[in-house]
Amino acid sequence: MQNQEDIVNPLNTDGGLQEVAVQDVSSGTLNWTNDTVKAPAVRELLSVLGAEYPVVQGVAGSGCVELEVVLDAGSPLVVSADSGRATVTAAEPSQIARGVGILLSRLCVDGEIVERTGFKTRGVMLDCSRSAVMKPSYVKQYITRLSLLGYNMVMLYTKDTYKLPGEEYFGYLRGAYSMDEIREIDAHASRLGVEVVACIQALGHLEPVLRWPAYADVRDTVSVLHTGAERTYELISKMLDFWSQALGSRRIHLGMDESYGLGRGRFMDANGYRPPTELFRNHLAKVRELCRLRKLRPIIWSDMCFRLSNSEMDYYAEPSASGSQVLEQIPEDVQLAYWDYYHQDEAFYIRRLKAHQAISSGTMMASGIWTWPQLWYNHRKTADTVAPCISACGKQGVEEILFTMWGDDGACCDWSSAWAGACYCAERLFNGNNEPGAALMESRFAAVCRGNYGDHLLASEMSVVNDDAGLQASAVLWDDPLLGIYWKERQAADGDFWPRALQRYRRISLGLEGRPAGSAGDLTHAALIAGLLGKKIELSCELHQAYRRRSPRLIESVMRMIPDIIDMYEELHLSFRRQWHDRCKTFGFEVIQGRLASLAARYRELRMRLGELLAGRINEIAELDETISTPKGPPSTHFESLSSAYVNSVTTL
Repeated sequence: MQNQEDIVNPLNTDGGLQEVAVQDVSSGTLNWTNDTVKAPAVRELLSVLGAEYPVVQGVAGSGCVELEVVLDAGSPLVVSADSGRATVTAAEPSQIARGVGILLSRLCVDGEIVERTGFKTRGVMLDCSRSAVMKPSYVKQYITRLSLLGYNMVMLYTKDTYKLPGEEYFGYLRGAYSMDEIREIDAHASRLGVEVVACIQALGHLEPVLRWPAYADVRDTVSVLHTGAERTYELISKMLDFWSQALGSRRIHLGMDESYGLGRGRFMDANGYRPPTELFRNHLAKVRELCRLRKLRPIIWSDMCFRLSNSEMDYYAEPSASGSQVLEQIPEDVQLAYWDYYHQDEAFYIRRLKAHQAISSGTMMASGIWTWPQLWYNHRKTADTVAPCISACGKQGVEEILFTMWGDDGACCDWSSAWAGACYCAERLFNGNNEPGAALMESRFAAVCRGNYGDHLLASEMSVVNDDAGLQASAVLWDDPLLGIYWKERQAADGDFWPRALQRYRRISLGLEGRPAGSAGDLTHAALIAGLLGKKIELSCELHQAYRRRSPRLIESVMRMIPDIIDMYEELHLSFRRQWHDRCKTFGFEVIQGRLASLAARYRELRMRLGELLAGRINEIAELDETISTPKGPPSTHFESLSSAYVNSVTTL
């Protein structure tokens, strides 16, 4: 990792903008000509940026800035400005794009900004498998904005959401990408100097495919491929052929993570027990050979390598004596990606990176921009985990870093709200992992992402991600009003939990009231969520009090509140619908739509039950009578575990 001590930028030591940073050389359009931009690749880049931003080919007029760009191998990113002229110098197109972003952000003064980063690959992974499959136009917009922040790689996580010839059930009713759509995305990214890498699944996590009878012959378990079936490798060959032909990159991420139960299903029925370490090693060897034949360089998530090295199947445990052989047998040309979005201790990351580097010299780090299972990007969790991760990577010389944006539990997050996280992470990558100041972030976010950064962070406070005492906004939204699974777990753990949560949502709702929607995250949508969650908590507080007292007056008051909540659920449904169809293919929205409709129905049921209680037709509401005294384990947060006590599984949609 390169030394970043010589970075010069308009930051104070506390990350805030210097007082001298007052002159704005980018208040007008950035104009460039063939004389000021020599490199064809950079001309192409600027032309793409000009479709959305004030970057125009032509002689600068009054109020415009004359832009010169120099592509210089080995140079750091240097942005200099003087009297209506600006120069961007960098070693690669993606850093040129970041330099343009600096000018658009109105951060440059008479002088220069110099940035260095030791990360040769700076990537973001977009989850296009959990219900939401982003439209190519939205992916391209994402890539454009990421390039202005300095990213140079995008992964598309696609379990089964791409079309394979002769496999009509692969991606069936899932909004699968055609090869032409992927090529369109790749061509756009290439013009911006961004590499697109496929991130697929070639062992586990294939439940959307394996649910169909057409794939019974390749099914080991509900989510894991049958490693003893010849047809399995015919299917994987088709996967590799698709991506080999669709993308210019010769890298491919094969997934192969969390392949629990490997060899314990139909494989064992047919072949008897074989150690999963043996099955994993053999499968990896076969798929690696299929990649070699297509000149593809494979990447896999590292967790199964480490899980299989200890009896607890624990990603973070030390390998046993016999388990060490599993790690030693990982081929050198298979790149490991170490995913960790949870830890907040730099020493922990260093320890795990050393374990990876002992068996794989080119380890890729995968941190996270927290979009799962969230309704809005979670900034606090992102910042708390990204900072120590980046610091550890710097000390261990890691050159490739990826920020994942997962869509667990139905992809209900406002994906555009995560631009705030992408912006934040980029600043840390290019500025010595220092905490960026608020003024810098506001300027950068407004210019590149067209939104208000402070408002996005306020909305992100809807969730407090903490295993012991956290508040999960999506769990509040999905919690059944009668069963109250999440309500009762939190109440039993902390009697003051819900009054605090109510005050939080009232504060957020008030702070977002009347804020323009913007073209980053939809703040109107966020305000609606916060308002609904506050009303829902308020109703539940009054409901339980009214029921305990059997007070007709209080029960009638609760009944009067219910129609407003049903109306708010319908308003939220329409907001989700608008957002979904603007950005994603239609498939998958039925998941969100069904959940919201079922919750509205459950509130109508609650109102009927309260009416029957008042009328004397029933003497109790059994769901409200049942409670728990001491919660065991982490709280239930996913829709399936909140909609009924009969089902308790994490969604894989």
